[in-house]
Amino acid sequence: MLNKKSKKVYPIRSCIGCGRKDHPKKFIRLTIDKNCDIVIDKEFKMGGRGAYLCPDISCLKKALKRNKISKSLKVDLKDEMIEKISKKIEAGIYNFKIKEKINKSKSYG
Repeated sequence: MLNKKSKKVYPIRSCIGCGRKDHPKKFIRLTIDKNCDIVIDKEFKMGGRGAYLCPDISCLKKALKRNKISKSLKVDLKDEMIEKISKKIEAGIYNFKIKEKINKSKSYG
C-alpha cells in the first residue's frame, strides 16, 4: 500500500493592492486595535477586520489609489496615517503603531 504524502493546507489571502494570492505570512496585515489605531499585525494574532498588503510600496500606492484600505478596514484614513504607513513599508519596518485616531465609517454594506 502506498503512503500518500499529506500536504498541509493553509489559508490563502489576497493583496488589496495588486490582487496576488499567497500564504498570509508573505503579506503585511493591517488592522485596527482596541484604541481605534491602525497597526501592522506582525504576529497575525490580533482579532477583527484585517487587510493584507504585499511588502511593496507599489502595492500600497495601488491600494490607496483604489481606496481599498478604507473599504477593507471600514475606516476613514487621514493623510498623516498614509504617510506613516508608506514610510514604514519603504524602510522595511512592519511592527509599528500609528498613534492617530481614526473615524469609523458608518456604512457597513
